[in-house]
Amino acid sequence: MKKIEDNNTLMFFVNVEANKHQIKQAVKKPYDIDVAKVNTLIRPDGEKKAYVWLLIMMLRMLPTKLGSS
Repeated sequence: MKKIEDNNTLMFFVNVEANKHQIKQAVKKPYDIDVAKVNTLIRPDGEKKAYVWLLIMMLRMLPTKLGSS
């Protein structure tokens, strides 16, 4: 939750083969929120992390949307 509050960011573990566009669509479609940008990294253990920056105006609605799914 700290990343959400401080940086408007969510972190997900994603498939190593997923690209930034696919990750953006995977977040945008089910939650109907706008994504500002996506950064990815592959950890030494082989897992891929995606940091998804959200537009500030959408953050107020996020807890409701995440809780309803």
